[in-house]
Amino acid sequence: MELFQDIAKLVEEGRAFVLATVVDASGSTPQKPGSKMVVLHGGERRGTVGGGAIEQQVVEAALALLDDASAQSKLIETHLTHDLGMCCGGKMRVFLEKHGAASHLWVFGAGHVARELAALAVRVGFRVHVVDERAEWAAELARMKSPMGVAIGALTPAEIAVSIVGELIATRRGAALSNSQKL
Repeated sequence: MELFQDIAKLVEEGRAFVLATVVDASGSTPQKPGSKMVVLHGGERRGTVGGGAIEQQVVEAALALLDDASAQSKLIETHLTHDLGMCCGGKMRVFLEKHGAASHLWVFGAGHVARELAALAVRVGFRVHVVDERAEWAAELARMKSPMGVAIGALTPAEIAVSIVGELIATRRGAALSNSQKL
C-alpha cells in the first residue's frame, strides 16, 4: 500500500515518473507478476521488480522513456540468464508506463476568455493557476511563454480558449507550429 501512497503523492506534486509492473514471469525469477516499482528522473526508485541486473535494465529503460516525449509505454522481455547473466534462469516481462509531469498554465487576468481557457485547460490535464495583475508578477513575465492560440478562425471566448489550448498541447507534445499557424 505504501507504493500507492507514494504514487498518489507524486501525482499530487505533478512529478513525472514511470510505473514498472512485472506482467509475466516464468521459471525462476526474483519477482512475480504484479510486482511494481516507480522510477523517477535521476534513477530514484520506490518498490522493486527484482533487484540486480533486471532492475538496472528496467531503470535504464524507464529513464529513456521519461526522456522521450513521444513515447508513453514500453514492454521489456528478458531472459535473465541469456540476456543479463543472472543465475535465476527464468524469463520476465515488465511493462513500463510513463506518467508525465503536469504542465502548469498561468493565466493572467480573470476575464471571460480566461474563464473558458482555465476550464478547458483543466479538462485536458493542465494545472491551471489564475492570477491577477499584481506588480510582483511583472519580473516573472519575461520568462514565460504567452501562447495566443493557433489560427482556427476563433471568435467566441470558448473558441479562443480552444485555439490557445491547442497551442499548449502542441508545445507540450513537441509539435512544431509554423508562424502562419499562430495568431
